[in-house]
Amino acid sequence: VNEIASFLEAAGGHFVFKTSGTNTPPVSPAQLDTHLVGASPTGAWAGEANNIAIYIGTSWEFVVPKEGFTAWFVGSGLN
Repeated sequence: VNEIASFLEAAGGHFVFKTSGTNTPPVSPAQLDTHLVGASPTGAWAGEANNIAIYIGTSWEFVVPKEGFTAWFVGSGLN
């Protein structure tokens, strides 16, 4: 599964976030839900502050943001 997260990172670093700055993972995430983790994460996101969380299979995978990544925030019109 880490290979998938690495692929997503290498695929251009383009991410569509459902939330930004959230510290608690959703209870029922959908496949490929992507969130920008907040500064004080809990539960499955503990220890992953400010990283990108992607729900793949049955678990969360994390990508460390890097300069040059682009982001779109669902429903906000912000990118």
